[in-house]
Amino acid sequence: MCTSSARTSLGSMRATGPPCCDLQAWIPPQHLFSHGFLTKDGMKMGKSLGNTLDPHALVDEFNADAVRYYFLRGIEFGRDGDFSRERFIQIVNAELANSVGNLLNRSMNLLRRHCNLTLPVVAPSEHPLAELTRKCTAEAAQLYAELNFAAAGEALMRIAGEANVYIDREAPWTKLRQPETKSDAFVVLAVILEAVRVLGIALWPLVPQTSVRILRTLGYPVDANGRIRTDADTESAFIPQWEDTAWNARPDIVHEGTRFPAPEPVFPRLE
Repeated sequence: MCTSSARTSLGSMRATGPPCCDLQAWIPPQHLFSHGFLTKDGMKMGKSLGNTLDPHALVDEFNADAVRYYFLRGIEFGRDGDFSRERFIQIVNAELANSVGNLLNRSMNLLRRHCNLTLPVVAPSEHPLAELTRKCTAEAAQLYAELNFAAAGEALMRIAGEANVYIDREAPWTKLRQPETKSDAFVVLAVILEAVRVLGIALWPLVPQTSVRILRTLGYPVDANGRIRTDADTESAFIPQWEDTAWNARPDIVHEGTRFPAPEPVFPRLE
């Protein structure tokens, strides 16, 4: 984007105006961003071929977050890329609907069935998934700063992937059936929900609407219109900060005694 201080400019013929004005004032841009070209199904798009891609129609058919995620996660920012409907659906379903959305839904449904959506424990600060989350969010922060959104998304999906491995290995649905292992199951769910909370913040630059649904499901306070607030005592809108990705950064959200709202679908599968 072209800033008033001419620090960043777009390397595109459609944006020659502002950079030229900056140069006329002898204020050279410090960064020049040049976008790549997009093909569809491996072919150049054109009206004569009848294969143009209408972004508005794509958003209407699916949703804005799905489209946004594919072009940031599935194509390296600034490089040439290709749109394939099959690959688009595969990436979005595998990562957003399954790895993140289904993980949260499974965990919340277990809480609903076994403890009325109330979390009896807090996630331990020292845990292998906590350590991985710290490592991956630090990596993602640096990659976001470098505009490497695809790699940032990959780093964050490692958290989701390991969280799914963890819940499958520990099988809290089995532990919840036995009184002597119930407490272990609740620790598993607390760890999973804290990891998903971190993802809800860290994925915001890629899928803001999905992040809102994640945080709303985890009990972040909302106003009458469903918008997230900073806290329960103020009406100010919630503005995510990277500090919120720290493990157990919000002890008022995922903590011992938390009563979660009825879960909502976080991300529907694309068909």
